[in-house]
Amino acid sequence: MIKKFVYSQKVAPYVFVLPFILIFLIFWFFPLVNSFVMSFQDRMLGQDPKWIGEANYSKLLTDKVFLTSIKNSVVYMLGTLVLLIPFPMLFAVMINSKLMKGREFFKSSFFLPALTSVAVAGTIFRLTFGEMEGSLMNSFLGLFGIEPIKF
Repeated sequence: MIKKFVYSQKVAPYVFVLPFILIFLIFWFFPLVNSFVMSFQDRMLGQDPKWIGEANYSKLLTDKVFLTSIKNSVVYMLGTLVLLIPFPMLFAVMINSKLMKGREFFKSSFFLPALTSVAVAGTIFRLTFGEMEGSLMNSFLGLFGIEPIKF
């Protein structure tokens, strides 16, 4: 009887989804509800929690640091959305366009950092910004009369 019930077409999809539902409840939903309940409490280490209602939220909404952090987060989110969606799309269209000249060069330059090993990149960086006077950057600075810098 149980085997027939579990293998029925109406129940089988729920059996397959059951592990996700359990993991979702254990690791996301229950902690979310518990955090929400705890936000209305005053909790000190070693003491029983004391119910204080919305006092934590009224204190939070009058805190200047919190309001500044919310403003900064919104500005950062909007700036990220404005920069990280249109520009990569534009670059992708340009790289794949048959009309663009030198597109192979741009494809290579975009993907070269992903292909370069860390050791090679570190060696090039050390040769460019090395402590010795003959490094590339110190030689360039020497053209302007600047003493060698230990980067």
